This record gives sequence, C-alpha cells and structure tokens, in this order.
Amino acid sequence: MSAVRSIALCEYDAAWPERFAELRERVLGAISTSVTAVEHVGGTAVPELVARPIIDLNASVSDYSRAYELRSTLEAAGFQRSIAGDLPGRQSYLLRDEGSVVCHLSLTYPGSAFWRRDLAIRDRLRTDPAARRAYGDLKKRLVDDVAGERAYLEGKEAFVARLVGADWDDEVVPQGFFTRRRVVVGALVALLLAGLGGAYGFLAYTAEYSRGSDGLPDHRPVRAADLRARAPATLFYPGSAVVSTRGQDASVDFGSGPAKVDTILRTDTSPALLADWYSQALAGRGWTSLPAEPAGVGDVGLSWRKGKREYFEVRILGPPIGTALAYSTRYEIGTGR
Repeated sequence: MSAVRSIALCEYDAAWPERFAELRERVLGAISTSVTAVEHVGGTAVPELVARPIIDLNASVSDYSRAYELRSTLEAAGFQRSIAGDLPGRQSYLLRDEGSVVCHLSLTYPGSAFWRRDLAIRDRLRTDPAARRAYGDLKKRLVDDVAGERAYLEGKEAFVARLVGADWDDEVVPQGFFTRRRVVVGALVALLLAGLGGAYGFLAYTAEYSRGSDGLPDHRPVRAADLRARAPATLFYPGSAVVSTRGQDASVDFGSGPAKVDTILRTDTSPALLADWYSQALAGRGWTSLPAEPAGVGDVGLSWRKGKREYFEVRILGPPIGTALAYSTRYEIGTGR
C-alpha cells in the first residue's frame, strides 16, 4: 500500500502559536462583532506533537443561524469557503498561501459538540505526555502505511474518541435559538405539554433553556456543568498537568453562592511567564483585569472580569519546587448584581 504522500508531518514549531495569533487577529478584523471566541486547536496547538503545518482555528459566533452571512466578509479577508469540509455545527473555510493550505477556519457556536470535542482533544494532549506520544506515533505510522487523506483521518478517529471520553458531546442550544424564537417555541412547547400541565411545562422549559446575552442561563441558577461547557473552564497554560478539578452549582435562590469550577494544575514554567500568558490570553478574549488582591501567604492572585457575571482567577500556589510550579484557576459565574 502506498503511503500518504499529500500529508507532510513536521516536528512542533515554536512559531505556530505566533502564527495562530496573527490569523486570529485577521479573523477578528473581519468579523469581530459576530465572534465570541477564537481558539487554536488541532496538532499545531499542542507543544511537542508532530503535526501538519496548518493552523486550525475554531471561531464561535454568537448567532450561528446567520453564520452564512459572514461568507463575503471572510472571503474578502482571504478565507475561501469549503463546503466539502462542513460538519453538523461547523462551517468550514480555508486560507491558502501560494497554492498551499495554511489555515483551516471553522465557524461554530459556543457549546456545540464540535467546539467541545476539539477543545477536549487539545487539552488532553497538552496535559497528558503519554497520550501525546502515542498520538504522535500513530500519526507517523498512518502517514507511512495508509493511502489517501480520508484513510489517514479515519485511522486517527478511534484514538481521538478514547482521548475525549463520552462526556464532551452534550449539545448546548445555540444562544440565539431561544431568544429569537421565544414566542413561537414557547407556544409550541406549551401546546405539546398541554396534557401534562402546559403552563407549568412551558415555565420549566423557559427556565431550563432561556439564555441571557452572555449565553448563560438567565431563568435558573447556573450549574457547574454550564461552566464546564465554556472555554474559560479549560483555559490552562500549555503543557500544564491537571492535578484535580471540582465544580459547584449556584445557590438555588440566586444568592451569594456562585457557580464555579476550580482546577489545580502543575507546570514547569515560571510564575512571571504564567502570569503574562494568562494576561495576554484573557485580554485577547475580551476580559478586563481587576486590581490584584492578597491571595494568602506565599500566593500570588490575579483576576479578571467579563460582562456582569463572569469572573476568572489564577493563583500561583507558593514558590516553585524545583521546576514544578503549582497554580489554580477558578471560573466563576455570579449573580451580576
């Protein structure tokens, strides 16, 4: 069997994150008013992993039902529509340089199965050296042994499915779905549930699926599961290893107890580089830095806010032990009051 000649794997290039940043700015320059987040995914987003030198960007748009309207703007910015690359919950674009594809851009929406899956794969490979080595070895074998790009992609699929497990694919309703069709959907649901107490059923449906302008529940307390479906809950410094994670649902009465996800991690970088990385990553996602507060003896605390309810915190847990630095992240949703 002939090898996949069209696929060229390269050792990890430290310039890839910089290239992603350039492409991210290009996307935002074209459609910033429609985008809620842009993430670097795929092989080039994982340090130490062999990959094709093609930068993969996932862009979540606030109103996915109108994503097709962004085509002319993106094509004017050099991104070519690739309908053949579309998947449920994804619209695909390519960027070429001298005839070669240098970027895959995918439009999706926050909480889509596609969005969550790509982030789960990336974060697992970033934090699990054994999985990263095994995946890199598999890619090299496939390039040598299979014929055609489809066979190459199918060869990776079983391994990728094991990486992310079964909890990534809980679909989240697109933000605009309920707010734009509140009356029509509500009426239909009320009719369908009439035999079971339509009014109660409609209120329950509204409480469960209604979303505010930030894409978070606005008629029921926010749950830790809502947070885990959002990118900040897994915003970890590249190469960090997760030590532990836990979540807390908001108080039922919307009181003082916020919803939050706390994660403790370990990395080999310095406190200064860690703090700088988070400052740049969050600023690029529209977060505003808050004044530093005392974080306990030996700790360093940094925090950011976005909108009225979202809060993100990083604490460096004391001085490094050798090359190992422990730190924690907290993604929290308050009441907005």
